[in-house]
Amino acid sequence: MIPPFVRNILATLGLPGYRVLRWERDDMVYRHPHQYPAVSLATTGTHDTEPMADWWESARDDERAAVARAWPEFQGVESAKAFTAEVHRAMLAAALNSSSNLCVLPWQDILGTRDRINLPGTMSDSNWAYRIAQNAEDLLEDPQSRAAAERLAWLTASARR
Repeated sequence: MIPPFVRNILATLGLPGYRVLRWERDDMVYRHPHQYPAVSLATTGTHDTEPMADWWESARDDERAAVARAWPEFQGVESAKAFTAEVHRAMLAAALNSSSNLCVLPWQDILGTRDRINLPGTMSDSNWAYRIAQNAEDLLEDPQSRAAAERLAWLTASARR
């Protein structure tokens, strides 16, 4: 999606490029996240992409297999269609273990939910209407967000971030 000259200009100017893991590929060969430039931002998705749970389950079998081959975090993880806890952990770990200096993870991907922020090219009341269900004070009281925080803390520490 991004012409090569753009990345060359970003590197020359020392500006971080955006590395959306699912878009980092040449044909059906995904780029190894551990080889991303340090001056970049790694992420599992954007405000315009479907959450990674939906992306994984809607991807073709050969796409999921290509991810499993390219990203070391998928070693030993079944690349079947189901978005399992193991797939979830591996995808978050791939972003966090990337060599990018920056890593930003969408809330929906941290939780593994299927809520969408925006559907590009559409006019809908649901676009840009997403809100986190809990108040900030209540986040760690909610079992789902508490478990996500614990998982993210462990993955972040493992990635030495």
